[in-house]
Amino acid sequence: AISTAACSSLLLPCSRAHVASARRRGLDAPLLGVPGFVSWLETHSPEALVEMPALPRENSEITPRDVDVVAFDLNSLVHNALRNARDEDQAIAMVFQMLHSALRQVRPRTTVVLALDGAAPIAKLETQRKRRATSSRRDERKKSKPDTRNKKRRPAGVSALCATPGTRFMASLEGALTYWICAELQTYRARGLRFLLSGSDVPGEGELK
Repeated sequence: AISTAACSSLLLPCSRAHVASARRRGLDAPLLGVPGFVSWLETHSPEALVEMPALPRENSEITPRDVDVVAFDLNSLVHNALRNARDEDQAIAMVFQMLHSALRQVRPRTTVVLALDGAAPIAKLETQRKRRATSSRRDERKKSKPDTRNKKRRPAGVSALCATPGTRFMASLEGALTYWICAELQTYRARGLRFLLSGSDVPGEGELK
């Protein structure tokens, strides 16, 4: 078994709380993010980008591709989970399932990066505010409209507004991700790996982190 303290020492601090904790313990606290890196990579080294097949089913056999670093822009997974979940707890469980499926496709040698969207740059905040206002009005209309369709339809999903930095859901998700990382570190496949978790309290979008 591995203690919580040991887990904490293996997680590189990438949120403000982790940065403060790391500095008290004399650890380095790297800031994640290289703006424009993916666009530069597509232009100068397109051969470095490899299209992966669809995520495999849980019980299917697959030969994983060995790579040095696996980096997740988690908000794409979070939004997909929110659309298909009955409630917030199920959405978090679905994020874990998608992480496990992806890590069955690719086998990291050194690092796994989990990056959530933080506060966006000022230039994008107004656009986000308008999108969230529109989404909120749409959710209210759905709640007030009487439901005459078949009751056996798939779940309506959870509001995407839950994925906004600073919400209760995001705090719960980050706590659950920390737990998931500690659980992974106790497995054989994660021996020697380091996990970087950049939370929603760190400014910047997940793809830049």
